[in-house]
Amino acid sequence: MSTRPPARRARARTVDVCGHVADLRWSTADGDDARVALAVERALPDACAAIGARGLTPSTLSSLTIHADVDTFVSATGQTTDTLRAWTTPTAVHLLVGPVARDNEPDRIGRRVTHELCHVGLWARVGPERARAARVPRALEEGVCSVVAGQHEERADRDWVVAEVAGGRTIDFVDDSSFAYAFAHHVTAMMEVCGRDLVEAYERAVAGATPREVLGASPTTLLGGACRDDEQETALPPRGE
Repeated sequence: MSTRPPARRARARTVDVCGHVADLRWSTADGDDARVALAVERALPDACAAIGARGLTPSTLSSLTIHADVDTFVSATGQTTDTLRAWTTPTAVHLLVGPVARDNEPDRIGRRVTHELCHVGLWARVGPERARAARVPRALEEGVCSVVAGQHEERADRDWVVAEVAGGRTIDFVDDSSFAYAFAHHVTAMMEVCGRDLVEAYERAVAGATPREVLGASPTTLLGGACRDDEQETALPPRGE
């Protein structure tokens, strides 16, 4: 008698994503990915409302896929960063079921879905090829979608980020993602406090505006809670590749 585990059956259904049809895919009838798939479907209306309020729609999206194990996620995305839990292209969202129970809480899933749909919406707004060619700083791109998704409580405290930046810590989304995402979130959140439209800022970056023109101030000024500085030109802190 064979001891080989049963093959995982691919499952899918079409869902409405902000007025557009996309495939929602997962692998099992009763596993974690099935539960997350249901939570994703239930989160879509609120996610669409959040990005729609910013003038964004993921019109190029064709599929959302839930992965219950790392191997299928890596096979589908080609991404091997240990801390990565989602990967999105202009046409597809891939979500890896979190290894920690709280990662699969409906509210957190809803914020993750909103964050990923925000990326698709930004690319759709400016054109995927144009966005790719522009090489927008990842700190801005991730910061915008973190703020749009309301992920403040998932990010490290701003005062801690300020202290780490002062100590010379650099932005590295691959090997130091927790810090990098916190930095991006707090800088971008302060941009909004200062009255800057985040989607417009992203569009200006795609159009070739300098970091100072996009941010309106240096990242450290924004992290410190101020809106303006008197520097002539400011670059985002370096990030690891």
